[in-house]
Amino acid sequence: MSSKKAIKLRKRLDFKLTVFNTCAFLLMALCICTFLYFRLEHTLLKEIDRFLADETRELIGYFYNYDSVQELELIQKGFDKEILKRKFYPLHYRILNAEGKVIFGSQGTESIKTSFDDHVVKNALKRKATTDTLSLPGQRHIYLVRSTPIFIENHLTYIIQIATHLKFIEKTMNNFLRNILVAIGITLLFGALGGWLLARRGLSPISTIIKATNQITATSLTQRLLSPHSGDEIDHLVSTINDMIARLDDSFRKMAQFTADVAHELRSPLCSLKGETEVTLSQERSSVEYHSVLARNLETFNSLNKMIEDLLLLSKVDAGEKPLVVLTSLRLEKLIVNLYDLFKVLADQKSISFTLPHIEDVEMKGDKTKLQQLFSNFIDNAIKYTPSGGTIKLSLRNQGEQVHAVIEDSGIGMRDEDLPYIFDRFYRVDKSRSKATGGTGLGLSICRWIVEAHQGKIMVKSELGKGSTFTIILPKQPPLDTP
Repeated sequence: MSSKKAIKLRKRLDFKLTVFNTCAFLLMALCICTFLYFRLEHTLLKEIDRFLADETRELIGYFYNYDSVQELELIQKGFDKEILKRKFYPLHYRILNAEGKVIFGSQGTESIKTSFDDHVVKNALKRKATTDTLSLPGQRHIYLVRSTPIFIENHLTYIIQIATHLKFIEKTMNNFLRNILVAIGITLLFGALGGWLLARRGLSPISTIIKATNQITATSLTQRLLSPHSGDEIDHLVSTINDMIARLDDSFRKMAQFTADVAHELRSPLCSLKGETEVTLSQERSSVEYHSVLARNLETFNSLNKMIEDLLLLSKVDAGEKPLVVLTSLRLEKLIVNLYDLFKVLADQKSISFTLPHIEDVEMKGDKTKLQQLFSNFIDNAIKYTPSGGTIKLSLRNQGEQVHAVIEDSGIGMRDEDLPYIFDRFYRVDKSRSKATGGTGLGLSICRWIVEAHQGKIMVKSELGKGSTFTIILPKQPPLDTP
């Protein structure tokens, strides 16, 4: 069963994206439609209010021409003729005095039995019109009532109230609401479908990546995912996965090579031990001969034990463990001089000139044991690969916050193509010569780790047949926590 089918629909990313987009779209549509609904309602009510205001101004014009009640009755007859002909917005009006008592009103105003609210009087005294909505008893529709004050000789004399029902506005708003609901439903349907298609299309490269990645195993790490070259996150994801596969491929290759090298390095001395032991046991030997064989076997065992210890150290480094590096204050020039005195005897035995042309006092923090191992390996290699009559020079200089140690020899040297690999495990420039000197091919790998553990670096210069120069650069105060 494919991974796509194995995932339940509600847990799939495309389904979640579709639901999220649909909900977000629904919320946005509701907010917009709600705003439009109330905005339209407000606009329509405002237009009706303006219509009532115009009708009120027309009615007010009569009050400035007539002063008696009899004359006002003529207003009613003339005005009623006009408003009774209206079909869509019939008007009801009534005239009130300053105390709120009805003087007279149009036909049908008897149904408008509302109390004369205080806020109408308060606004009238401030020369402000008041607009209210009323639900009348026995009426299905809401009425909009506009109360306008009339001042004669700066005295509040009348209050004109004009009202009309909002039947058609209610109908308009109901139609608008139905249209909105239908539009939202259709829009959500197409929005969900479009969101689903967009999510499937956007996530289809991920399905391709999953399928291609599932086909990559430890034996097919040379395969790579095809990049869409889109410049987006998918392209970056493919590039990141390809980089990860490349690192895994490199790690697997190194692991396989390392395993093969370890097997090869251990097989030779073990076969030698087995063969020499079998030959010795094939017939009676003297005690001197047995002693000689055991001595050689012990030397081989010591060499194997040293190799195993080095391999354990390097395996811990590969596993991400931090082998103990104890930083203490030390005088590096004294450590160098002590090693010089120790190895000078070996150099003299091979007729090699071993000198200290330049040694400066250096006080620094470092792991004394590890630094002894570091310089011992470099000096020992220089002696091994320098023929009789050659020279070895060891220098130590202060360079500000750093110290530079230079080991220069006139030995066999190395080719340029060998230099990038000399710190690899079991790598030998000359395998036959290395076996003759008893090396395991791990010394320089350990040296590199020691230098890196002290936050330093190693530089190499070499020329075949003319010698090599190793420059070790170490900080005087490594940025490490002292255990």
